[in-house]
Amino acid sequence: HERLVGSEMCIRDRYLAIEFQFYLFFPFLFYILRKYILALILFSLILSIVFAARNFSYFLIFTRFFEFGFGIVIYFLRKNNNANNISFLNNIFFILGILLLFFSTIYLDGEKIFPGLNELLPCFGAFFVIYCSGQTKYDYLFNNKFLRFFGDISYSLYLIHWPLIIFYKYYLIKINLDYIDQIIILSLSIIFSYFL
Repeated sequence: HERLVGSEMCIRDRYLAIEFQFYLFFPFLFYILRKYILALILFSLILSIVFAARNFSYFLIFTRFFEFGFGIVIYFLRKNNNANNISFLNNIFFILGILLLFFSTIYLDGEKIFPGLNELLPCFGAFFVIYCSGQTKYDYLFNNKFLRFFGDISYSLYLIHWPLIIFYKYYLIKINLDYIDQIIILSLSIIFSYFL
């Protein structure tokens, strides 16, 4: 039981290490290789596809860098296009992004190979939603107090929810969580995230 808890904690920590590596090394990498940044993103995507079936690919910055690359591309596109014009294409891509995100939550069930090509579904979904936000007539879907609250605590929520799940399972000696357990963990995660 203790070994299982420790290994589940390590899985999350390894992914956080990828984020840490990105935020630590990317500014230097970008300064040195900024002309080749799109090539690096594409290279990372190719590595992710080639090594998709290997367990280690989930935990390496080289195979996950392209995820951050979507954000980098959004930054440059928005920087070079300051106009916040609502257009038909922005509306279409915004809705497409939402659909891709919803589809991803159903399709990526833990049995699918991930990362790799499957990872493009949520990445493109998030890309379209973030890029088109502020430029679509559907902004009201995300621009409300309820979702802004969760946007404000999202990173804290991301950091706190997994340890809560692990410790909850450990102390109550539960492998599977029922709906009541899930509601308790969700509530505690939101409360702790708000105060972090």
